[in-house]
Amino acid sequence: MKVALYCTVTLIILLLHTSHGYRTVIVGAGLSGYSAAARLLERGVNDILVLEAENRIGGRVHTVPFHNGRIDMGAQWVHGQQNNIIYEMVGAHFPFGDSAWENAADMFLLSDGTARNQTQIAQLAHLAEGIMAVVYDPSYTGSFGSFFEYHYWNALNNEPYRAIPRSLATKVQHFYHTYTNNFFGSKSWFDISIEIYANAGYTLGSQWVTWRDSGFSTVFEFLSKRRPFPQQALDVESKILVNKEVTNINWDGAVITLRCADNSQYLADYVIFTGSLGVLKHRHNTLFTPTLPARKTSAIQYSDYGSLEKIFLEFSAPFWDQSYNFAEFSILWTERDIAELTGTSREWLIHIGYFRRIDAFPTLLGVFFIGARIPDFNAFDQNKIINDCHWLLSRAYTPNVPRPINAIRSNWITLRNFMGAYSLFTPTSAYYGATPSRLAEPVNGSNGRPRIFFAGEHTSQLFSGYANGAVETGYRAAAEVLSAVV
Repeated sequence: MKVALYCTVTLIILLLHTSHGYRTVIVGAGLSGYSAAARLLERGVNDILVLEAENRIGGRVHTVPFHNGRIDMGAQWVHGQQNNIIYEMVGAHFPFGDSAWENAADMFLLSDGTARNQTQIAQLAHLAEGIMAVVYDPSYTGSFGSFFEYHYWNALNNEPYRAIPRSLATKVQHFYHTYTNNFFGSKSWFDISIEIYANAGYTLGSQWVTWRDSGFSTVFEFLSKRRPFPQQALDVESKILVNKEVTNINWDGAVITLRCADNSQYLADYVIFTGSLGVLKHRHNTLFTPTLPARKTSAIQYSDYGSLEKIFLEFSAPFWDQSYNFAEFSILWTERDIAELTGTSREWLIHIGYFRRIDAFPTLLGVFFIGARIPDFNAFDQNKIINDCHWLLSRAYTPNVPRPINAIRSNWITLRNFMGAYSLFTPTSAYYGATPSRLAEPVNGSNGRPRIFFAGEHTSQLFSGYANGAVETGYRAAAEVLSAVV
């Protein structure tokens, strides 16, 4: 009798759950969430739902219209070709561009416009880039910044660098410091773990493969198989609800309950959480009920989340020499200019390292901005950005630089559903064991079986910070769900 009653109650619960819940709810429709949904659909799991807080699909892939094409306010390049899941998926079916950065020429400029010794600068750049191509030594546990400075200044005591003025060497070091921070979204290269830097899954081939004027969002057409095999297309979009900010995930029970800011509620057997590390750092205590295990919260606490903002400056016509493979104006800041700008409204310019050409858009220069002054930058209006950048270019290059006619900028750090650019792992992270693999660990329910899975670039041990890392972790989380289903 008791067995029959128990089975009847269990059947009722299962029927109710089947009627009102989902096998899997995915939080976030960025690259990782979209990839997870596509893989589950591909494996025949249709009982899924994707809840996206923004009013658009894409996450940190944010492609926007620009004249007759599209530009990227978020992810922009495919970094590497061999062993890059995005390139391997798309490359044979899409006419990628390649900015050929490895063979392009930087034009180094002193910030005050004075003459520079290009031969000596080239020597220092060659030295710096050799150090940046570091092979990890496990006996060294410091930061990348301390590693770079140690090897850089030791080399300068030897030939052929001994005759180079130390003031010029300092300027070049400042440039590579800014360049590195641009790449990692860090405030300082002393915040970058040498282990993470050296073990990052750099893929072979060009690191600057571009989508030309199509934009990074093209990748979603391939993830859903709308390209190149439309007959195999997966209807991922029909599973996505936008404007659905998840405010709480209650996993204390047989069914997981997800509540959204609009007071809607959804039930699930499993959850794949793909929100950014920035969101986790700011809201994990209220997002999950009960709170996540200490091992997980420690990894969230001691990992970092980098800030990086982007500007596209539009000119009425290119003013730079187009007779050679021009890459960028690389700014070498003088000590005097740094001192004079510090504490002024133009201090943010010190954290600009270069003005870079944009493939397929000959009238655009791209600028990355990092540093402690990002909150100030996000308060700047368009005119200030244009005026300040024009001031710097006119001073460093030539007074005849035309004024930009437009500036398009990002604001990732201020957006509630992102809170920054991408993950960053510091020497402190390494000390406390805050690694991507720990951030990727599922959370088990009371029955000891996994209930909540985590994906996103911050959970990729080899490709944290990269778009291909986001895709791979989405596929990995989908596989974990499939393994957990009984």
